[in-house]
Amino acid sequence: MGRSGLSEQKRKVLGRLVADNRRLLGWKPEELAARAGYSVSSIHSFEVGRRGGRDTYLAIARALNAGLALQRMGLLPLDGLDGSPENLHWLTPALTPLVGDKPGPASLLEARLGIVPWQGKTRARQLEDLATWCDSPGKIRSFSIKGDGGMGKTRLAVALCQHLNQSRKWVTGFILPQRFPVAPDWWNSLPLDGRPLLMVADYTSRPGMIEVLNRVLPALDKLQSDRIRILLLDRTGLQQGLLDGDAWRVWDQIRTGHLPHFGPQLEPVSVDPAERLTMFQGAARAFACHLAVKPFHPESHSLKSPTSKAYNQVLLLHMQALERVFDAAPKSDNRNSILNRLLERERQHWRETMRRLELPQYLISAVEAAVVGVSELGGVPCAIEAAAKLRRLPEFQGLPLPTTDAVVRLLREIYPDGDEGIAPLRPDPLLDHLANQRLGA
Repeated sequence: MGRSGLSEQKRKVLGRLVADNRRLLGWKPEELAARAGYSVSSIHSFEVGRRGGRDTYLAIARALNAGLALQRMGLLPLDGLDGSPENLHWLTPALTPLVGDKPGPASLLEARLGIVPWQGKTRARQLEDLATWCDSPGKIRSFSIKGDGGMGKTRLAVALCQHLNQSRKWVTGFILPQRFPVAPDWWNSLPLDGRPLLMVADYTSRPGMIEVLNRVLPALDKLQSDRIRILLLDRTGLQQGLLDGDAWRVWDQIRTGHLPHFGPQLEPVSVDPAERLTMFQGAARAFACHLAVKPFHPESHSLKSPTSKAYNQVLLLHMQALERVFDAAPKSDNRNSILNRLLERERQHWRETMRRLELPQYLISAVEAAVVGVSELGGVPCAIEAAAKLRRLPEFQGLPLPTTDAVVRLLREIYPDGDEGIAPLRPDPLLDHLANQRLGA
């Protein structure tokens, strides 16, 4: 790929960002074309991911950023288009494309899609602290962020990667355990050329990520960089017993304790009712723009109880915003009510896909069990592994093998991951809610 080129995946990600932010500003393609110095057809081609390179994106992004800055909205990344690890299969870009032709409603809440703009004064301070930590002295440093699902850990890490990428000096990305190199000299797959490196390890308590950290931590000094940062994300933080001896000793040496504005657990984005309302309306506007819902006026929507403890989890605020885009009627601000409504919409998406694939509706319980089973593994890399997992579930005992294979195809269509894999149901609180419902059934 030439210096002016973009991979197809990256062009799709950036094209969607351009389209979403253009709509947020209320600009027509003609206005963006005039401001960026490109034709309307070029703008359209880039937005749909059909055509356009690095120079096209930078011109469009700078034009949009001028408008976004005036509105005090989050800016588009002028990010690592030279330094991005987009060709490293195991270190994936912070922003990822929405996969699949017919994604379910829950998938729109995935933090790494970046549909909702960066929000909140508290997170802005934390982002500044993390950026300072990345630039601090010392070759190797590690920091752990703990917080319940939905508190915004992943979104904060995405924002940090975007912030560092603006300088085009850093290499940043999320570790993908399923694609980590088998070869023992894994560091040779990372062409840093002396550039600083930030690796984000999400779900650090999962076995696949632990296996990667057991290999990565003891070999960090082999990386050709004078600054290496590892950001660990999980609900409880990294536990000593999960790492082997060598990896634990390295991690114990390089961890830096707590930064300013970080407590033992990640605090809410905001407890200010007015700011929560602004964030809710901003999220609704972003979802409406992404779904091309017309007309939709977020300013006319409010929250019944902006002080609800449910909104300590910013994800639930976003769930409520997405729900209002689908149905403008006021809704309860109770946590279980919010989760129930989104889960029912997700179930409806499963039923619609079952009808399209001509699967009988009585299999809905088996589909739910399959979603939970695959998700608890963090996803699976191929249909063969998915089928083997499902055949061990009680709901699949006695079912013909072709039926099991049909459910695997269903999951592959609803939650695709790469060429053959199946992704887990996200976000985590929704998966937890589904699993708890099944346990209580």
